[in-house]
Amino acid sequence: MSDKMPNWSKNEFLGYLFMYCAHADYIETEEEKDLIKSKIDKEVYQKIHQEFDGDNDYESIEKIVAAAGKYYPTPEAKEILVSEIMKLFLSDGTFDTMERNIFLGLKRLILT
Repeated sequence: MSDKMPNWSKNEFLGYLFMYCAHADYIETEEEKDLIKSKIDKEVYQKIHQEFDGDNDYESIEKIVAAAGKYYPTPEAKEILVSEIMKLFLSDGTFDTMERNIFLGLKRLILT
């Protein structure tokens, strides 16, 4: 893990995390976009989307794990976050193999 902890607000973190999840199958559906936008405002969405587009998968995971520990430090809070991630994955009515694998990986990283 690098020492490049993003200087995000909690909403920016959630936007980035949800964007990462929405791109698990390389398709960001309208339902997923709508759910993300319901959690964060349009300005934050655009800013975070630009950052997300410039990061590779390794950088994304590093940022997500670091910020999850900051904003969701307790086991109970981490369980709530994992539940929110699952809601995003189910928002478009599908939960394919790629999405399931990303979910399981994130869940393991967040809960440990």
